[in-house]
Amino acid sequence: MTEEIPRQHWLAISHGTSVHSARRVKIVRYRNIELGRTQIELEGVKVPIFDQERTIVDAFRLLSRETAIKALKAATAKGGKNRIDLIKLQAYAKNLRCNVTPYLMSVTV
Repeated sequence: MTEEIPRQHWLAISHGTSVHSARRVKIVRYRNIELGRTQIELEGVKVPIFDQERTIVDAFRLLSRETAIKALKAATAKGGKNRIDLIKLQAYAKNLRCNVTPYLMSVTV
């Protein structure tokens, strides 16, 4: 959702799960791992991922403001069926206790 190339792959796991960390994998533990969860198919394999709205809220929670704002701007610039659902994004932000309202107002005005 941004132009940045990540140094690591981020892997979301349930809060109570035990896992060994790897060199190029960042493990992120979530209490609310089902919120925004969806699936995509890559080469015949179904892969669980978070939807755009959850990804943007997590960017505000876990990444720099600059990166999160770039992702939000890119997502709101999309048209048609790829455009993000701002109501869903606000609901996710409220559920995850992350105030994105000022940033939404600045990019949607």
